[in-house]
Amino acid sequence: MAYVARPSDFHGVPYKAAPLAPAAKPLPAPRRRLWLRMLDRMLDARQRNAEQEVAQYLARRGKLTDSIEREIAERFASGNWGPRQ
Repeated sequence: MAYVARPSDFHGVPYKAAPLAPAAKPLPAPRRRLWLRMLDRMLDARQRNAEQEVAQYLARRGKLTDSIEREIAERFASGNWGPRQ
């Protein structure tokens, strides 16, 4: 059978608060691992490249319409973003 302590069980026990610790300097944010930082840079570069390709494509084709948006999505999904057609 388990015993559950009641507040009345602790009468007469002197309570002494623990001293407060001095304020410590905040720890610097942990750096990401080298491979994760490299992966982040590669993904950022690919994102910038994709945005540049879309901007150039729209500059050639005119304003963005549903059909042009669909064509861009198909070309990125298929990986067929090579030489201009």
